[in-house]
Amino acid sequence: MSVNDFQLLINCLFLLFRFRESGIHIYLFKTKNFKLKES
Repeated sequence: MSVNDFQLLINCLFLLFRFRESGIHIYLFKTKNFKLKES
C-alpha cells in the first residue's frame, strides 16, 4: 500500500464522515421544522 493509496483512503473516510454529519444536521433541521409547523 503506497502513501498515495493511504491519502486517498483518508480523504474518502473524511468525506464520508462529513457527509454523514451534515446528513444528520439536515435531518434534525427538517424534523425540527416539521414539529414547529405541527404545533
